[in-house]
Amino acid sequence: MTRERADRLLVDLGFFDSRAAARAAIEAGGVRADGRKVLRPAQKLARGARIEAVPAHPFVSRGGVKLTHAIKAFGIEVAGRHCLDIGASTGGFSDVLVQAGACHVTAVDIGRGQFHERLRADKRITVHEGLDARRLEPAHMPAPPGLIVVDVSFISLAKLLASPLALGAAQGELIALFKPQFEIGRAHIGKGGLVRAGAPVDDAAEALETWLAGAGWPVQAWTHSPVPGGDGNQERLLHARRA
Repeated sequence: MTRERADRLLVDLGFFDSRAAARAAIEAGGVRADGRKVLRPAQKLARGARIEAVPAHPFVSRGGVKLTHAIKAFGIEVAGRHCLDIGASTGGFSDVLVQAGACHVTAVDIGRGQFHERLRADKRITVHEGLDARRLEPAHMPAPPGLIVVDVSFISLAKLLASPLALGAAQGELIALFKPQFEIGRAHIGKGGLVRAGAPVDDAAEALETWLAGAGWPVQAWTHSPVPGGDGNQERLLHARRA
């Protein structure tokens, strides 16, 4: 009998609409095959196996879990606000924002074809694909964003955020995911992209905080992400407010 990767099979059989959602459910312990817990997304399963699956969360990606945690930890009000989602990817952050009552979300990603179809059809969301956030202009948004959320890779936040922050509303707020592997030098990155023990992560966080203060967006608080990054690194989330 043919055996296939668990994450692919779950999508093929209609349990989930993306491999990311399938992986999240597996990692949360919510998938069983013939009564046994599936332990890894790459685990091989028979197509005829009796599968039980429970979604790990109500969002299109586990990024939604991170943003939900930050919103609660920082006490941020989303309802009725114009929001900007930078590094939207599949749309996990955008999903959280519309579920929390945002009146509009502008979703921006330099890539193409990743944004979830359910969210793409939501009239409260405008999607700009193939757009570098450093080239954002007021015309891309219906109003200055009162809340900016950021989840990007392969670039440090200080190199990305100057232009988007300049477009923020007066007293606007920022939630940004701090990924240490993109904020410290390559000498501190080990196999598989994991940050080495003793790497100057705290120094990088302080440097970013100093930069944000200089940009007029002083940091109000930090919190650790409730789930690790895809490569296993411990991520942080920051909350800043326009002065």
